[in-house]
Amino acid sequence: MTASIRNAIRALAILVAVPTLALAVHYYVRLHLMIHSTVDIEPGKWVWVECETHRFSATIDDVTVSGIVVRTGVGQPQGMPCEVVGVTVTGDRHYFMPFRTVLGINVNERRVWSNPFPM
Repeated sequence: MTASIRNAIRALAILVAVPTLALAVHYYVRLHLMIHSTVDIEPGKWVWVECETHRFSATIDDVTVSGIVVRTGVGQPQGMPCEVVGVTVTGDRHYFMPFRTVLGINVNERRVWSNPFPM
């Protein structure tokens, strides 16, 4: 294997690793720091169109590789759960929301997290 091929492979690996790491930090690490925080969940467009779910207050209980588990205070947010977009019940007032269903997360009317790839 020539040096130019090794350099091309190394450059390709870096080109894949850097964005992957950035997405992991944005989706997993930043949201993981908000576990047990009360936030306002702003559902993505398809969630509020298909399920008629609008912004609601919740506590982030867990962050997984593919989404977040939120716990609502009292009652059930309108349109939840919504199987059409993948929002499911995981327990009493606990919902799993795939990342694609969350447009943003606000704390005190300030956007603290935005999804670059919402549904």
